[in-house]
Amino acid sequence: MAGLDSFLKLAIRIGIFIGFIVVIMMYVTEDQGGGNKSIQLKHNLELKEYQLKLQAAEDEIQKGKKKMERLKSQVDEGQNVESKKSRGANNDNSKLAEEVETKANEIKRLESRIVHLKAEYAQKEEAFTRKIAELDSASETGLSATDREAKIDKLHPYHDQASHFIQMNATPAEVSLFHRLKKYLNKFGLTSTKNMLDSPPGSNENLFHCAEEKGASNKCHALEGCENDDGNIKIRYGIQASFKDHSIHKGEFPISCSLGFFKHDPAGGHEKQCWIVCAKPASHVQLTDTCSSKAPFHQWVPFPVCEGSKPATTDHEKKFREAMDTMCGSDKLRTGFNLRLSCSHRQAYADAVGDVMVDGYAPKEGQWIERAWVTYFKGSHLGMKHNMMVSNLIRSVHFFSEYPIIVFVVDTKELTMDWDSEIFPRLIVIHAEGIQSMSSGRHVSFNFNKFRSMLLRIKVGVQVDADMIVGPMCDKLFDASERIINKDYPYPIMPVHWMTRYRDPSGKKIDGYPVYAIRYPEHWPPRIRWAHCHPTWTYHALPFIADALLCKLDQPQWQQIPRVKQVLGPNVESNPPQFLGEDEDLLNVLLWRYQALKQWCKWDVDPGVYENYLAQKLPDPLPDTKWYPNGIPKIFVGIHNTKNTADTDRLLSEMLRKPVPKGYLHFKDKFYASPAELLAEHDMHDAPCELA
Repeated sequence: MAGLDSFLKLAIRIGIFIGFIVVIMMYVTEDQGGGNKSIQLKHNLELKEYQLKLQAAEDEIQKGKKKMERLKSQVDEGQNVESKKSRGANNDNSKLAEEVETKANEIKRLESRIVHLKAEYAQKEEAFTRKIAELDSASETGLSATDREAKIDKLHPYHDQASHFIQMNATPAEVSLFHRLKKYLNKFGLTSTKNMLDSPPGSNENLFHCAEEKGASNKCHALEGCENDDGNIKIRYGIQASFKDHSIHKGEFPISCSLGFFKHDPAGGHEKQCWIVCAKPASHVQLTDTCSSKAPFHQWVPFPVCEGSKPATTDHEKKFREAMDTMCGSDKLRTGFNLRLSCSHRQAYADAVGDVMVDGYAPKEGQWIERAWVTYFKGSHLGMKHNMMVSNLIRSVHFFSEYPIIVFVVDTKELTMDWDSEIFPRLIVIHAEGIQSMSSGRHVSFNFNKFRSMLLRIKVGVQVDADMIVGPMCDKLFDASERIINKDYPYPIMPVHWMTRYRDPSGKKIDGYPVYAIRYPEHWPPRIRWAHCHPTWTYHALPFIADALLCKLDQPQWQQIPRVKQVLGPNVESNPPQFLGEDEDLLNVLLWRYQALKQWCKWDVDPGVYENYLAQKLPDPLPDTKWYPNGIPKIFVGIHNTKNTADTDRLLSEMLRKPVPKGYLHFKDKFYASPAELLAEHDMHDAPCELA
């Protein structure tokens, strides 16, 4: 009984702690003003819920005490019986002994329940302490308590859904499974856990759960498209480890998920389920004209690019058609823009273009997205490599940006389960065939799909590679791009690279990486420091981007384009092969030839540099003796080289939980909170890059 007494003492301490929390919340409200009334109300409601649970626990303890007294009495009686048996009593008392043993086990189970309750309320006490600590830190971070509270609750886009499910819907056994998953994560790590979940039982089959034997409705309905050539649909009845399959003609549906229908029990004693085993594999894709909400497999619908039957009436549509004239006018090049929208992500697209999503939805001709992040991808849907890099990128956009992200998927049918549209409501997936269809089979680096992904109807875009994530204040890139890239400067802008790729004609070394220097023709226009191929653009730059892609795919045709001749002269000199191998090489050299010399200050820093920024440690200035003698200004809004996906996941967690420094710009050993603040102290003559 000592365990019960100690638990009652714990309950009293928790009651005192709750009162203490209420006092603190009153103080916080008085100290921070009316803006925190909503926080106080929220916490008071939470505290009321905890008080009700505490009272329920106390009632359970009282009932338990009475029950334990009765059981203890029965145990004592059992011991007397055993004593009589030792003096030669009749063995008929053995049944009572068995009952005593059963009752003793019930005592142990109840004691175990008490231990569980102790742990549960200890966790609640810790949670309240942590919450108060977070609120107390609000004034130190420069955030209001309301904003800080919102940030705490925003750790994951699906955090509220998961929390609500555990609190309101999950059964005790389901909650135990969540605990087991947590233990598995702690023991084996993220990689092993993800690999396990990526390949669940039956993952080699296309299974759709249709009914529960003891569910509110145990009727299993047919899924259109899952029948075989004979019109039969395979139904699985049982549990994952033990089941029986039946083939039933689709005309006989709905059927009852019950022993009465299937006649044979494949898993006696278990609550059984029913699944439809679709005749088409999970990787099956239906190319259709409209999206159906009931499709049991992937559906892709046409995504208009070259279609333009209506006259162009807006500046952005006119500029887009000007850009795509050569691409869409060639049968060979046009194949690269026979794109498809994934129906799983149609809601995100409809939201982005201001459309109404209905069953039977399909994108319409001439729809524009105002602002979007764009990346491109090809690879396996399993594991922790390329797909997980993109998953981290998608998460970061949903954490820190208000705009959608488009993943331009090349030659890949099956995507990771992580890219769930319910978890990522601003994710748009567009599918494309390989770029070799545009080059008559000639090898073209996969990275030139970057240019294809940019040639969409997006008014302002930021291109991010798969091994990147974005951080707080990243949307400033859109504002700055829209301001700088216009009809007077119709070119994409890339961030300064960490190396110059330049060697002084005299042989003088200007940075620490002379081995990477390139031989740029001396008779061409002056060049600038090398830039990283993470361009931002507006619709004004679309003609240049389309021409850059054509320069790679068909350089002789590129040399004949009138707008290219208008800039480079009537006899356009070809680009040497060494400048055509990769997207970054070509874009740097073309911008130099066009004398489009604007660069972003470095906004795509390495993970370690960003971690130092969170701690407000001064970064490496990355100087060179030609263009940036005092170092390169940094804009801490994005991170590049996030190939270690588990480390990136931890960094994202740190970014969400740590205070965000006000000074996100850095130059000459000082952080600044805005471009205006930095420019008030520096005229940037020795740092010719653009701030955001």
